[in-house]
Amino acid sequence: MTKLSELHDAMKVAFATYIKESEKFEQDGVKVSAVRARQALNDLKILINAIHQSNEKDERKIRDKALVLIGFSGGFRRSELVDIEYEDLEFVSEGVKIFVKRSKTDQSGEGMTKAIPYFDNKKFCPVIALKNWIEIFDFKNSRIFNISNKSVALIIKKYANYAGLDSHRYAGHSLRSGFATSTAESGAEE
Repeated sequence: MTKLSELHDAMKVAFATYIKESEKFEQDGVKVSAVRARQALNDLKILINAIHQSNEKDERKIRDKALVLIGFSGGFRRSELVDIEYEDLEFVSEGVKIFVKRSKTDQSGEGMTKAIPYFDNKKFCPVIALKNWIEIFDFKNSRIFNISNKSVALIIKKYANYAGLDSHRYAGHSLRSGFATSTAESGAEE
Protein backbone atom coordinates (compact mmCIF):
# COMPACT_ATOMS: atom_id res chain seq x y z
CA MET A 1 0.00 0.00 0.00
CA THR A 2 1.15 3.51 -0.75
CA LYS A 3 2.29 5.48 2.26
CA LEU A 4 -0.29 7.94 3.48
CA SER A 5 2.08 10.88 2.98
CA GLU A 6 2.64 9.85 -0.65
CA LEU A 7 -1.13 9.64 -1.10
CA HIS A 8 -1.49 13.10 0.43
CA ASP A 9 1.04 14.49 -2.07
CA ALA A 10 -0.70 12.68 -4.93
CA MET A 11 -4.08 14.09 -3.91
CA LYS A 12 -2.65 17.63 -3.73
CA VAL A 13 -1.32 17.21 -7.26
CA ALA A 14 -4.62 15.71 -8.38
CA PHE A 15 -6.67 18.61 -7.04
CA ALA A 16 -4.31 21.13 -8.65
CA THR A 17 -4.60 19.18 -11.91
CA TYR A 18 -8.41 19.30 -11.80
CA ILE A 19 -8.36 23.06 -11.66
CA LYS A 20 -5.70 23.47 -14.37
CA GLU A 21 -7.34 20.98 -16.69
CA SER A 22 -10.80 22.42 -16.32
CA GLU A 23 -9.51 25.89 -17.06
CA LYS A 24 -7.67 24.61 -20.14
CA PHE A 25 -10.53 22.76 -21.77
CA GLU A 26 -14.06 23.63 -22.62
CA GLN A 27 -16.83 21.12 -23.11
CA ASP A 28 -15.83 20.11 -26.60
CA GLY A 29 -16.83 16.47 -26.40
CA VAL A 30 -13.35 15.02 -26.15
CA LYS A 31 -12.03 16.72 -23.04
CA VAL A 32 -15.29 16.72 -21.16
CA SER A 33 -13.87 14.71 -18.24
CA ALA A 34 -11.75 17.69 -17.17
CA VAL A 35 -14.87 19.80 -17.00
CA ARG A 36 -16.69 17.04 -15.11
CA ALA A 37 -13.82 16.76 -12.63
CA ARG A 38 -13.99 20.48 -11.97
CA GLN A 39 -17.78 20.30 -11.73
CA ALA A 40 -17.58 17.44 -9.22
CA LEU A 41 -15.33 19.51 -6.98
CA ASN A 42 -17.46 22.62 -7.40
CA ASP A 43 -20.59 20.62 -6.56
CA LEU A 44 -18.86 19.18 -3.51
CA LYS A 45 -18.07 22.69 -2.28
CA ILE A 46 -21.65 23.77 -2.96
CA LEU A 47 -22.99 20.77 -1.00
CA ILE A 48 -20.71 21.52 1.96
CA ASN A 49 -21.76 25.18 1.93
CA ALA A 50 -25.41 24.08 1.77
CA ILE A 51 -24.85 21.90 4.84
CA HIS A 52 -23.42 24.90 6.73
CA GLN A 53 -26.31 27.15 5.69
CA SER A 54 -29.11 24.65 6.26
CA ASN A 55 -31.59 24.78 9.11
CA GLU A 56 -30.58 21.31 10.31
CA LYS A 57 -29.50 20.81 13.92
CA ASP A 58 -25.78 21.34 14.45
CA GLU A 59 -25.22 17.67 15.28
CA ARG A 60 -26.80 16.61 11.98
CA LYS A 61 -24.77 19.19 10.03
CA ILE A 62 -21.57 17.84 11.53
CA ARG A 63 -22.56 14.26 10.66
CA ASP A 64 -23.65 15.11 7.13
CA LYS A 65 -20.50 17.10 6.40
CA ALA A 66 -18.33 14.20 7.58
CA LEU A 67 -20.45 11.76 5.55
CA VAL A 68 -20.16 13.74 2.31
CA LEU A 69 -16.45 14.59 2.65
CA ILE A 70 -15.37 11.10 3.70
CA GLY A 71 -17.57 9.55 1.01
CA PHE A 72 -16.16 11.73 -1.73
CA SER A 73 -12.50 11.76 -0.67
CA GLY A 74 -12.45 7.99 -0.14
CA GLY A 75 -14.55 7.15 -3.18
CA PHE A 76 -16.80 5.03 -0.96
CA ARG A 77 -19.87 3.13 -2.08
CA ARG A 78 -22.94 3.85 0.05
CA SER A 79 -22.79 0.39 1.60
CA GLU A 80 -19.12 0.83 2.51
CA LEU A 81 -19.74 4.25 4.01
CA VAL A 82 -22.60 3.21 6.29
CA ASP A 83 -20.71 0.10 7.45
CA ILE A 84 -17.71 2.03 8.82
CA GLU A 85 -17.28 1.26 12.50
CA TYR A 86 -15.10 3.10 15.01
CA GLU A 87 -12.75 0.12 15.18
CA ASP A 88 -12.16 0.48 11.40
CA LEU A 89 -10.54 3.89 11.88
CA GLU A 90 -6.87 4.53 12.49
CA PHE A 91 -5.89 8.16 12.84
CA VAL A 92 -2.27 8.79 11.89
CA SER A 93 -0.24 11.98 11.59
CA GLU A 94 -1.03 12.31 7.86
CA GLY A 95 -4.78 11.65 8.14
CA VAL A 96 -6.95 8.58 8.66
CA LYS A 97 -6.87 5.00 7.45
CA ILE A 98 -10.28 3.38 7.09
CA PHE A 99 -10.52 -0.39 6.87
CA VAL A 100 -13.35 -1.51 4.58
CA LYS A 101 -14.38 -5.02 5.65
CA ARG A 102 -16.72 -5.72 2.75
CA SER A 103 -16.81 -4.32 -0.74
CA LYS A 104 -18.65 -5.19 -3.90
CA THR A 105 -15.35 -5.73 -5.74
CA ASP A 106 -13.60 -7.62 -2.92
CA GLN A 107 -14.30 -11.15 -4.12
CA SER A 108 -11.76 -12.72 -1.76
CA GLY A 109 -13.28 -11.07 1.33
CA GLU A 110 -9.93 -9.76 2.60
CA GLY A 111 -11.07 -6.15 2.96
CA MET A 112 -9.00 -3.13 2.10
CA THR A 113 -7.73 0.06 3.66
CA LYS A 114 -8.51 3.49 2.25
CA ALA A 115 -6.19 6.28 3.30
CA ILE A 116 -7.52 9.83 3.46
CA PRO A 117 -5.07 12.68 4.08
CA TYR A 118 -5.60 15.99 5.83
CA PHE A 119 -6.51 18.74 3.36
CA ASP A 120 -4.95 22.18 3.58
CA ASN A 121 -8.39 23.81 3.45
CA LYS A 122 -9.81 22.95 6.88
CA LYS A 123 -13.39 23.75 5.81
CA PHE A 124 -13.28 20.92 3.25
CA CYS A 125 -10.98 18.53 5.13
CA PRO A 126 -12.59 15.09 5.49
CA VAL A 127 -10.33 14.06 8.37
CA ILE A 128 -11.19 17.11 10.46
CA ALA A 129 -14.89 16.68 9.63
CA LEU A 130 -14.73 13.04 10.75
CA LYS A 131 -12.94 13.97 13.99
CA ASN A 132 -15.58 16.63 14.68
CA TRP A 133 -18.32 14.02 14.23
CA ILE A 134 -16.57 11.49 16.44
CA GLU A 135 -16.24 14.08 19.24
CA ILE A 136 -20.04 14.37 19.54
CA PHE A 137 -21.08 10.90 18.41
CA ASP A 138 -22.73 8.55 20.90
CA PHE A 139 -21.11 5.15 20.42
CA LYS A 140 -24.10 3.04 21.49
CA ASN A 141 -24.00 1.65 17.98
CA SER A 142 -20.49 1.12 16.67
CA ARG A 143 -21.30 2.25 13.14
CA ILE A 144 -19.94 5.76 12.76
CA PHE A 145 -22.80 7.25 10.77
CA ASN A 146 -25.60 4.95 12.02
CA ILE A 147 -27.79 5.51 8.95
CA SER A 148 -29.06 3.31 6.16
CA ASN A 149 -27.64 2.91 2.68
CA LYS A 150 -30.67 4.72 1.26
CA SER A 151 -30.29 7.59 3.73
CA VAL A 152 -26.95 8.52 2.13
CA ALA A 153 -28.71 9.18 -1.18
CA LEU A 154 -31.51 11.11 0.52
CA ILE A 155 -29.06 13.30 2.44
CA ILE A 156 -27.14 14.19 -0.72
CA LYS A 157 -30.35 14.91 -2.63
CA LYS A 158 -31.62 17.10 0.24
CA TYR A 159 -28.52 19.31 0.23
CA ALA A 160 -28.35 19.41 -3.56
CA ASN A 161 -31.95 20.64 -3.58
CA TYR A 162 -31.22 23.15 -0.79
CA ALA A 163 -28.25 24.49 -2.80
CA GLY A 164 -30.36 24.91 -5.91
CA LEU A 165 -28.71 22.05 -7.79
CA ASP A 166 -30.78 19.57 -9.79
CA SER A 167 -31.31 16.98 -7.05
CA HIS A 168 -32.28 14.36 -9.66
CA ARG A 169 -28.61 14.30 -10.74
CA TYR A 170 -27.40 13.40 -7.26
CA ALA A 171 -27.52 10.28 -5.11
CA GLY A 172 -25.19 8.29 -2.87
CA HIS A 173 -23.28 7.09 -5.90
CA SER A 174 -22.45 10.73 -6.69
CA LEU A 175 -19.76 10.56 -4.01
CA ARG A 176 -18.02 7.61 -5.61
CA SER A 177 -18.49 8.69 -9.22
CA GLY A 178 -17.39 12.26 -8.46
CA PHE A 179 -14.24 10.94 -6.86
CA ALA A 180 -13.62 8.51 -9.72
CA THR A 181 -14.07 11.18 -12.37
CA SER A 182 -11.77 13.56 -10.51
CA THR A 183 -8.99 11.07 -9.83
CA ALA A 184 -9.12 9.48 -13.28
CA GLU A 185 -8.68 12.86 -14.86
CA SER A 186 -5.60 13.45 -12.74
CA GLY A 187 -4.08 10.20 -13.97
CA ALA A 188 -4.58 8.10 -10.84
CA GLU A 189 -4.97 4.36 -11.24
CA GLU A 190 -7.56 2.18 -9.49
